[in-house]
Amino acid sequence: MSKITLSSAIDEYLSTIRQKQAKSAHTISAQTSDLKHVLRYFDDTLLTNITGDSVRGYFTDLVNQHRYASTTINRLWSTTVSFFNFCFEQNYIHINPLSGMKPPVKAEIPPPTVLTKAEIRRLLQAPVKEQKRLKKELEQRQKKGASTARLERRLFDSVRNRAVLELLFATGIRVSELVNLTEKDFNFHNYTVTIKDHKGEKRIGYFPSGDVKDALQAYMSLTDRRSKELQRDISEDEKNRKPRVKSQYFFLFRNGKPLGPETARHIVHRYARTAGIKKTVTPYTLRHTLTSFLLEAKVNIHSIQRLLGTTDAARLLLTTKKK
Repeated sequence: MSKITLSSAIDEYLSTIRQKQAKSAHTISAQTSDLKHVLRYFDDTLLTNITGDSVRGYFTDLVNQHRYASTTINRLWSTTVSFFNFCFEQNYIHINPLSGMKPPVKAEIPPPTVLTKAEIRRLLQAPVKEQKRLKKELEQRQKKGASTARLERRLFDSVRNRAVLELLFATGIRVSELVNLTEKDFNFHNYTVTIKDHKGEKRIGYFPSGDVKDALQAYMSLTDRRSKELQRDISEDEKNRKPRVKSQYFFLFRNGKPLGPETARHIVHRYARTAGIKKTVTPYTLRHTLTSFLLEAKVNIHSIQRLLGTTDAARLLLTTKKK
């Protein structure tokens, strides 16, 4: 086992998670800041000099200073755990100093945000209004013979974004599950979608509303058209190469690349702002809101658990109490 300094190990860790894209850009930025804080406390010592007692002392000081919120301390703790787990896996240390250590403060779980029926209606209508405006602008530019490429890109995004919002709320699907859907997962005859979780287990999501089906099929017609356009754009020199294969994923960027979780979260956040909703709205907000509506409608909690692919009955009940 070669000796390595704390700063070198931190550089290796950050470089690795960037290359593997294992975490979002926001998370990487936060962890970079956290590890700079750790480095200032320990100085650039050898990694093997950091013991469980010294790490415990670091977090005890953070708590006793009363300068940091519990959420900040827990984030620092989570980052430090990830970092030392990485160091142990890379054989930079033969003993993990955090092994068996408990978090310094009890994590506070905030109650889930739930939208009202009026807020949900405004959110789902936001991309519909946007599409009407974009189509009107597109027609005006076409009559003038002006370039419409930028408007066409925006219209494609708007149609896709409406499908994303409708499906998130209709099924309560997690954003990580949504971005991994394929066209084969949908059954428009039965108004269902097969959802696979991170363990590979499947469940059936239902979208009985015609609005959801219309939004999904409108998006599909645009992706089919865009796929044909991409094929036509292939130059003469490229015609002898392997033909471009349409992505297996359902939700795509206009260039055919799959949508990522961060983009899906941004879509929800942006249209919530457009709809004038003051609450912090995420894909999980839509999941919790659906849960609340179903419980309010007296749907059996075990049926809701199967629908959402969760076993956390306590959180489901907490959601409806907060509404």
